Amino acid sequence: MSSSVEVNKVIHTAEWDYSYEEVLLLYCGGVLSWVVIFALIAAVAGRGGEQRRIIYAMRWVRLAVTGSVISQTILVYLYWMSSEPLIPPYYGVARPFLGSMLGLFGIFSHSHVMFRWIFGIGSSVFVIADTYSAWRTTQWLSCDGNECNPLYTRENMVMLKYRDYFAIGIDIWCILLAGYLCVAQGFFHSRYHFINGSHMNQD
Repeated sequence: MSSSVEVNKVIHTAEWDYSYEEVLLLYCGGVLSWVVIFALIAAVAGRGGEQRRIIYAMRWVRLAVTGSVISQTILVYLYWMSSEPLIPPYYGVARPFLGSMLGLFGIFSHSHVMFRWIFGIGSSVFVIADTYSAWRTTQWLSCDGNECNPLYTRENMVMLKYRDYFAIGIDIWCILLAGYLCVAQGFFHSRYHFINGSHMNQD
């Protein structure tokens, strides 16, 4: 009996260690991909300067926000597919609703300093929530089926795990984009004003 318990502990520890490695690689991949894409933006902007880079960065923000909304929609789907309401605040309606609302601030983060701060801080909170969710999902999956969380089928738990991994990558992009926009546009005021995506004037 004790030997089987020890074996189970070793298996669970190995699975947890593996999940840590996966998340660490995901964080590194998110940062590295951001650097590569930003380098391409800087190269394409060329002589257009900082204003052109901001415009391209905002297009990237819209892409990231779209990805974030998709990931939040998956949470809503999993919530409604569960047999009973899932444990808040990790799953349910509130989390995807707030995540989608955060995207509205991101879309306009080039125009007002408060939008940039809300977008960056909100994304920082969500990357923590998504990382914790990924760890919890790995723990449930290590229980072999529905033993730990009877509200989910195993297929839904696998979907949730990869949804969390996708969301973490998007969150990292959003945090770094918000940081770049604060540096380029200003932390406490807006240096440039844009109308319909075109540079208008500099304060």
